[in-house]
Amino acid sequence: MKIDAEFPGGNILVEHIDGNTIDVRQDLRDTGEWWFWWALRVSGAAGRTLTFRFTNGDVFSACGPCASWNAIDWHWLGRTDSPRTSFTVTIPPRVDVAYFSFAPLYTQRHLERFLRELETRIAPGRVERGTLCASEHGRPVELLRVPAKRRNGARTVALIARTHACEVSANFVMEGILSEWLTAQSPGAAWLHENYELVVVPFMDKDGVEEGDQGKARKPHDHNRDFGASPLYASVRALQELLLGCKNRLDFYLDIHAPYLRDGINDTIFFTGQPQPWQTELDKLTALVEDIHDGHLPYHSADTIAHGVDWNKGLAASSAGWVQIACAPKFAGVLEVTYGKAHEVDVTPDGLREFGASLAKAMASYLRG
Repeated sequence: MKIDAEFPGGNILVEHIDGNTIDVRQDLRDTGEWWFWWALRVSGAAGRTLTFRFTNGDVFSACGPCASWNAIDWHWLGRTDSPRTSFTVTIPPRVDVAYFSFAPLYTQRHLERFLRELETRIAPGRVERGTLCASEHGRPVELLRVPAKRRNGARTVALIARTHACEVSANFVMEGILSEWLTAQSPGAAWLHENYELVVVPFMDKDGVEEGDQGKARKPHDHNRDFGASPLYASVRALQELLLGCKNRLDFYLDIHAPYLRDGINDTIFFTGQPQPWQTELDKLTALVEDIHDGHLPYHSADTIAHGVDWNKGLAASSAGWVQIACAPKFAGVLEVTYGKAHEVDVTPDGLREFGASLAKAMASYLRG
């Protein structure tokens, strides 16, 4: 039996193996505080019942750990009352390689799968794939565009995700937004396609995503605290240049995140409140989302965390804060998407995609006014 993290998104340190009991902990690397992301691979253990004991805290979402027998399809194993720092699982007899993680993985492999589906089945030729920049470790940072049908005078919507590498929920919502944007047939969608281009950066911290970093609280600061006058990271510099180049036509900017591992507001889908005049625009959007969304995962506009409350202090060096000041679009905000449960309903990738589709519809209604 082999246990390792040598795969895209992998993160684990193996401390001790005693038969079928394995002591492990998350690899914090250059994270400046305790955080919870982990993902491991087990090879050569088909049919065995294994117990994993985590030695550095309770690192499970409200649904416990996630499991996959192919690194594509994931299911929750459930959260136990005691002990809360371990889980036991039986690997199916014919599964030679099994994956376990804090939440469903989303890396380059998964993005490629989604882009192939867009090209072959959903919207052939509609998505232009380019490169925002090269990452610090030489990886291309993807830049996706859906051009407006209007040749002159088109406006811009920009979406980004994974400024914190571990926040995988964001990409499933982004898939739902893109699919709905490309396929919707309503009069509102036709107007949107005519008048707006969509610009998407799926992985702002591309190296962190592929290497399995926590990404949150990276020292000396993470990507979402890099939006100042002299950014450390190539993707932030390139995004700033891109957005400044289209600032006169940028109407809508959204940075999609995931919150803390579980409990309270972290087990919801919520926007972060903004200072005025941005809060007035946020209230318009969240009301539309709540009215439109009828998918599996609950959404309530009342879950918005008010500006100035708890951690929502509106740091100027964050992505949305910088965009508000530097580009002054109609809307610039942050969406936080739970990992495990949304108001007691188990989160699934399909549920997140459904919410993304509802959000795309709300965006169209908001922009059309």
